[in-house]
Parts: sequence; structure tokens; C-alpha cells
Amino acid sequence: MPKGCRLVSAIGFNCDDTKLAACDMAEKITVHLFDLTDKDSMNPIADVTINQKVMHLQFNHFDANLFATVGKDHTIVCSIESKLIKKNKGKGTTSMSSVAWLKS
Repeated sequence: MPKGCRLVSAIGFNCDDTKLAACDMAEKITVHLFDLTDKDSMNPIADVTINQKVMHLQFNHFDANLFATVGKDHTIVCSIESKLIKKNKGKGTTSMSSVAWLKS
């Protein structure tokens, strides 16, 4: 994890095992994306700030570039485009703490 991170609250591997997303609980809660095909680099290739406690992170089982995070007050779906993560905030939840994907 990058310098300044505190602890990891959630991790996920994409469906083709080429990427790892890890959420840290530092002041600005951030998901860091790592490229597992680059064995020489330990640095994230992209980051996205969530700013809310992440209880669960799950990649889509059918799309290697799509993941979601959830917590007590949020649902966020993120898409990976090259070395950029775009987030789409969903409706807040009151007690949900996991995410699952349906085959479409």
C-alpha cells in the first residue's frame, strides 16, 4: 500500500486475476488498484477516493474492469478505463454491507 495508508478494510481480485483493488482506511478512504501482471511494481496504477467506510468490495465476475464498494451509507460502482477509475454513486443504504453481481 502507498505511504500514509493505515489499514485495509476490503480487497478484491478481478475475474481474470490481473488486478487487485484494496481499500485503505486513512483520512480520505481510498481504493488503490494494482496491476498483478507487472511483477516489478508494487505501486498502484490508479486510485479512487470513496470518503466513506467501505465494508465490502467486489469485482464483477464477468467484467474484469468493473467493481463496487458498499458501506453503511453508500453503494458505489467503479469502472476501470486504462489507468483511470470512474465512480458512479448509487443510493445510500442503511444496513447493507456486501455486494453481489448478477449475470446479465
